[in-house]
Amino acid sequence: MIMTDNFLPVQADGYLRSWLLLGPFPGDPRQLLKAPLIAEAGALPAAGKEESGKRWTAVESQASVFDFLPLTPFWKSHTNCCAYAHVYVHAVRPVSAVAALGSDDGAAVWINGRSLFSLDASRPCTPDENRIPVSLIAGWNRILVKIQQYGGGWQFCLRLLTRRGLPVPGLSYSLDRPRLEGHPRGKSRRPPLAMSVCPAETTGETVFLNLTLYNLTSRLITGGKIHIEQEGRPAAIVSCPDLPGGELRQIPIQLPLRYWARAFVVPLRFILEGGEKPAFSISAEASPSLAAAFGAALSTCTGGLPADLRELMGDLHRALGWVENFENSPVFARPAERLTRALVGGNLPAISRQGRELGAAVRAEGGKMRGQSVSLIGHAHIDMNWLWRWPETVQVCQATF
Repeated sequence: MIMTDNFLPVQADGYLRSWLLLGPFPGDPRQLLKAPLIAEAGALPAAGKEESGKRWTAVESQASVFDFLPLTPFWKSHTNCCAYAHVYVHAVRPVSAVAALGSDDGAAVWINGRSLFSLDASRPCTPDENRIPVSLIAGWNRILVKIQQYGGGWQFCLRLLTRRGLPVPGLSYSLDRPRLEGHPRGKSRRPPLAMSVCPAETTGETVFLNLTLYNLTSRLITGGKIHIEQEGRPAAIVSCPDLPGGELRQIPIQLPLRYWARAFVVPLRFILEGGEKPAFSISAEASPSLAAAFGAALSTCTGGLPADLRELMGDLHRALGWVENFENSPVFARPAERLTRALVGGNLPAISRQGRELGAAVRAEGGKMRGQSVSLIGHAHIDMNWLWRWPETVQVCQATF
């Protein structure tokens, strides 16, 4: 999970590719579109936040069209259901714009709590098919989309355009709920840089993070120092290079893995003190997903445990390694989260209790799986347009089938 006090620019084509998702909600898509499954007008999502029995999850699409089927394999249902998508968009000044929407199937749209569009339909996703007049305020704007799914493909895409049909310039976005009191409301107060932090990989006892800086101005910005803190205590200091106008730069950061495990409870904070005049300061926070935190905690917090608990933790680590996206599983997520917090806190009785609870859940699911069977079905064909001669036909058939 990544939380930013700042924001990243919307790409040049205007499409919003990163969203917080909540779903799926099964049922009759026509009724689901009308029913308020969450507090739609007042939604203030954050990654990992639970709402209506589900958890907001950050998902990024490489393409302009967001395709639920490949991007949400951890969801159990992709038919006769609906889902919500949310993003925070920042504008430096008030903007009269057009929200250009495409959806498969129907969709509803809220901006800053106002219901602006609702269409029950069974249709393919056509970019910019619906053009919805919107008014963006100076500062942060909340965009919520509900997308229906009857069956087949399930997609949507949305971008903000000017009245002339061009992408609105100067927009930025954030997935997690911004700290609204710390964000600029007008052009004159806008920080010259945007910053975000993403995990790259974990190797041994080290976590590798990518800190991304983006120069929001057209001029060179003098670098400074990036202070990394946890619970107000310094973890590391890295140098920030000078950054030419309009350029993006990634700074690799290495930290002991114990900081990343701890960040599940207390996020790491990254503070950049700019080296130019007038001085400026921007910051971002980062914490791991449940799966990453669980692995980091097992790697760094089990050394002092009794032998039987260490063995149990190893068994759980191996068992959940076979479960894809276990952090989204209603069976494993809650006990795994409680166990991770107990490990980070060093609470031995809680570690024992939560470890055995998670072990019981793993065994129960294993018992269900033993009663299932898996069929592996293959397909092959031979293109007869090649006009094989008889010996070759026999040989190819034997080799193929």
